Amino acid sequence: MRKILFFVLFVISCSTINQAKITDTAKLYNSFMKILSFEQEGRYDEALKLLDELLAVDNDPYLVLKKGNILIKEERFDEAKELYLRYVQKYKNEKIYYSLSYLYRTHYKDIDEAIKYLKKTIEVNEKEEYLFELANLYEMKGDFSSSVGIYNKLIKINPSSEYYYRRGVLYLKLGLEKKGIDDVKKSYEIDEYPLALYRLADYYIKKGDKAKAIDMLKKVIKAHPNQRSLSFKLGRLLVDEERYDEALSVFKSLENSKDNLIKITALKQIAAIYFDKKDYKKSLEYFKKVLEIKKDDLQAYYFAGFLSEALNKDDDAIDFYKKALEIDSDYVQPKKRLSVIYTKRKDYDKAQKILDSIKVEDRDVDYYRLKAVIYYEQGKYKDAIGVLQKGLAAGYDDEDLLFDLVINYEKMKDYKNAEKYLRKILEYNPKNATALNFLGYMFAEHGINLDEAYDLIKKALEIEPDNPAYIDSMGWVLYQMKRYEEAYKYLKRAFLLAPDEQEIKEHFIKVLKKVHPEKTPDEILKEKE
Repeated sequence: MRKILFFVLFVISCSTINQAKITDTAKLYNSFMKILSFEQEGRYDEALKLLDELLAVDNDPYLVLKKGNILIKEERFDEAKELYLRYVQKYKNEKIYYSLSYLYRTHYKDIDEAIKYLKKTIEVNEKEEYLFELANLYEMKGDFSSSVGIYNKLIKINPSSEYYYRRGVLYLKLGLEKKGIDDVKKSYEIDEYPLALYRLADYYIKKGDKAKAIDMLKKVIKAHPNQRSLSFKLGRLLVDEERYDEALSVFKSLENSKDNLIKITALKQIAAIYFDKKDYKKSLEYFKKVLEIKKDDLQAYYFAGFLSEALNKDDDAIDFYKKALEIDSDYVQPKKRLSVIYTKRKDYDKAQKILDSIKVEDRDVDYYRLKAVIYYEQGKYKDAIGVLQKGLAAGYDDEDLLFDLVINYEKMKDYKNAEKYLRKILEYNPKNATALNFLGYMFAEHGINLDEAYDLIKKALEIEPDNPAYIDSMGWVLYQMKRYEEAYKYLKRAFLLAPDEQEIKEHFIKVLKKVHPEKTPDEILKEKE
């Protein structure tokens, strides 16, 4: 029996048939060409029938692989698997083992079996690419130690930057930071492997060393200036470090990009930086640039409105908010801001109408607070309380809403309820300096519970020692306790800190008459000078 070289098969697959049992070369050639033709035309059953005829007289692995291939195309995965398994029971073949491993990994998602047959592949031929794939399979399985072992072999075969990098990442996953960082650094030393610096930057971010992370990212970007995502990451890190000028430089390098998405993102970042720097005029300028490119950007319209408010351009703010609502009539934030502007303008009907257009399911604590403000500004304290109580019933018992209740009860001279809600605030947050001071001052004003008032205001001052209102409160409670000399020290300090505050000035005049009747507040101010 002679061995036949399948020339066509060699040309197509670089595979040699070593045990051919077919003696008619012309017939073999014709059969194989038919198989290829049937496969191209999608006539898989006919191709498989011919392959079975060939396999009946020849166990050539190429024929096995070709049949397996067609079965997989038809999604007959189990048949392909059984075909390969039958073959490897008799013959150790690299390609069949590899095909089994691939099938288990991609179709059956059975990593253990994929590893098993890839290891058998490597026993036949320890090729670098097989080892690399095995390392990846171990990593997919979460067996990082075994993956490291494979990379140890790979690095001996080929000490490439990628292998050092990947082993370094695995060491980091195993908690072996020094080994991991050493490998990642090594990968960069070999050929400036770009991912190495990116990984080092991530590592330093997690360690809280943002300065080092910034240095790493700058190096990556210098080597790979087209990596826009890295530039954005660098810019945001610089913002976190309050290195605003450097951040602006990074984002401004992107604002002329031809890619509108990159350009818009950069413009928004620049606007946000100017906002953080309280340069509202510049911030607004950049949000307007966003709107020149993307005329339906809700976020840009909202912030343009908000910044216009900050710049006392309420008419412009109204226009921006209304444009946002033209795009999305349910957008809640512009409605809230419009309510604020209309309330400031005493256009209470408009303020209430825009608030009430908010869907019931979207009404948060701000809705109840803003609606209460509309009533408060009209002196309708009872109505304001009613709205706030509805907010409480809806589950919004946060400190701000409770404090709004306190203010309205105090306006109605319902000090009992004012005290009740102040104490509730302090139950939630014993360090709420505003509530501590308010309750203490309310007691002092009425000349009651002066010892408790003193303690409450003392706590407020421990939290905010330089707040002139709190200093005034302490002076006033001491005045009510007839401890005039001590009261004078506090009230004088409060007056010097806030000489234009009428109530503080009135308190100081009263204590001044008790302690230094010969002096006037203006003389005290001159003494300061």
